Amino acid sequence: MSNVFFTADLHLSHLNIIKRCNRPFTELVKMNTTLIEKWNEKITHKDTVYVLGDFYWGNNIDEVFGITDQLQFKQLYLLPGNHDNQRILRLLDFDCGRINRSIKLLPPIVEINVNKQPITLCHYAMRIWNKSHYGTWQLFGHSHGTLKDVLPNQMD
Repeated sequence: MSNVFFTADLHLSHLNIIKRCNRPFTELVKMNTTLIEKWNEKITHKDTVYVLGDFYWGNNIDEVFGITDQLQFKQLYLLPGNHDNQRILRLLDFDCGRINRSIKLLPPIVEINVNKQPITLCHYAMRIWNKSHYGTWQLFGHSHGTLKDVLPNQMD
C-alpha cells in the first residue's frame, strides 16, 4: 500500500540552518545522515512525498543525487523554496532515469487532491487560497513552525 507524505524545510547540506533553527547537530554530515535515516524510517519505496520547499542547499549536483539515491520513495515532488537552487531542482527533475522512482519539480503553488481532500501546496503560508472557505487545506513551510495565527485548515 502506498501513502502520501508532506514535508518542508529539510535544508539538506545547509550548515547555517543548524544554528539558525537550533537543530541538535554540530556538523553537517551528521544532520544530513540523521535526516535521511528519519525519512527512511517513515517512507517506503511505494510512497509519494511532497517537499514544500528548501529541500537542498548548495550547488553540488553529485551530492544532491547521492542524497536522493539514499532516500526511499516512489514519487518525489519538489516545490521550490527560497533556499533552493533552481538549477539543481531542474536537474533532479530532468534525471528521471531511476527505475521505479521519479522526481518532479512543481510550480510554486499547486492544487492537488488526496483521498478526495483538496489541498493547496506552497512554500509560503497564505492568508487565502482557492476554496479556502470550503474545506480546502493549505500546507506550507518556510516559517519552521514559528508562524503565529495559522488559519483553520492550514498546516506548517
